[in-house]
Amino acid sequence: MAREEIEANYLAPLRVTRAFAPALIANGGAVLNMLTILARVNLPFMGSYCASKAAGLSLTQGLRGELGPKGIRVVAAMPGAVDTRMTAMLTIPKMTTTRPRPRSSMIRGRRGRNLCRRYGARHCRRSRA
Repeated sequence: MAREEIEANYLAPLRVTRAFAPALIANGGAVLNMLTILARVNLPFMGSYCASKAAGLSLTQGLRGELGPKGIRVVAAMPGAVDTRMTAMLTIPKMTTTRPRPRSSMIRGRRGRNLCRRYGARHCRRSRA
């Protein structure tokens, strides 16, 4: 299992970034490495998974040093626990994988303008200027 985790969370992002680096440098762009807060914290019975995510974080920092001077922004997203099959047995607060959609009645009025900014024009009846 540890080999697969290192392959998925470290080696695959490294290969993809190396493959696309010339195009990113030529055209501008960014790299977003999707990690987890477990890149910084180790949990019992998840040691190899946490280690693979920590390797991914170290990779992100290294790539930032290599590609940053060439104008490519390299960042990592590290969300907390997300409600998935993998975390089903954990009894901690979790983020949901679905995004709530605003009700049409909330779109109107001052409150609606805020939702238009947050969710984008596709949720508003009128287009934004």
